[in-house]
Amino acid sequence: MKVIYKKPDKFKVKAVGILVLPKQNANFLFSTLRDTTSYTAVKTGEELINGVKTQIINVIPTKDTADLILGKFWIDDAHGLVLKSQLTTKSQGTILIENTYGSMSQYALPDKMLFTIETQKFKLPKALALDLGSSLAKQGTATGDGKGRITLTFSNYVVNKGISNEEFTEQQN
Repeated sequence: MKVIYKKPDKFKVKAVGILVLPKQNANFLFSTLRDTTSYTAVKTGEELINGVKTQIINVIPTKDTADLILGKFWIDDAHGLVLKSQLTTKSQGTILIENTYGSMSQYALPDKMLFTIETQKFKLPKALALDLGSSLAKQGTATGDGKGRITLTFSNYVVNKGISNEEFTEQQN
């Protein structure tokens, strides 16, 4: 898998085979926070995450037309890094994203992102959807917590390479 990002708002994931990610990918965070006139931010507290003191910031959209209902961000104030975010959306329910940083933290690039999604609200492409009325589907959800987890681990970062906009256009087969 290859992830490409170009500041300020271009994001693309290239993968061989099947890759299922929430509609609100990492770029959703960037685009949401970039337009500071589209939301109100309120500091609501502090919390320790893995021994790191974070500031909790709630982001409330100023327009009813936004898919985002509420964003909650746990920010490492000392380093300016988002350690955790919780996005409550109209279309996909609540998505929790936990970031782990390492050698690329100076660029705010995580080594790992853990997405936790509400599976009952997550929409799979029709080609992948299974019959939710089947006994197999009922067995799988009876013992689980109703949440799916997707882990992305990043390595081999290339920063400030210079990427053309053509990298972000869809290729027709």
